[in-house]
Amino acid sequence: MASREEIEAEERALTYPGAFAAAEALELGCAVAALAPGYERGVSIAIYRESDGMVMFMWAMDDKAPRNVRFLEAKRDAVRSSGHAGLWADPADPATGGGFPVRTASGELVAVLTISGLHHGEDHELAVRALRSVLG
Repeated sequence: MASREEIEAEERALTYPGAFAAAEALELGCAVAALAPGYERGVSIAIYRESDGMVMFMWAMDDKAPRNVRFLEAKRDAVRSSGHAGLWADPADPATGGGFPVRTASGELVAVLTISGLHHGEDHELAVRALRSVLG
């Protein structure tokens, strides 16, 4: 499991150089969806815009259920309350891992990427992999 320092380094490295709007949310959500079949279990994905709470992207694999939406919301809450990825906030709680802050170069929290459905720590790993793929 990553340390708080490692998670903070990931957060600093994985920021958007410009704006994060609908096109970027679509690209990021699709990147997560494209990488997800490489894992043992299916996922649900949501990207929430922080200025107003709007769901900018939501998708679920066929094996997911409505309860996964509640997990996505809990993961968002963990990011919003701590200002950091869910694993930073509570590394022992599998319900919080899988939330990742989406920031611009100015440091502003503009969105939260949430992933639910994988084993503990894998949701976070998938978020980081997807962000790396779209940010280069």
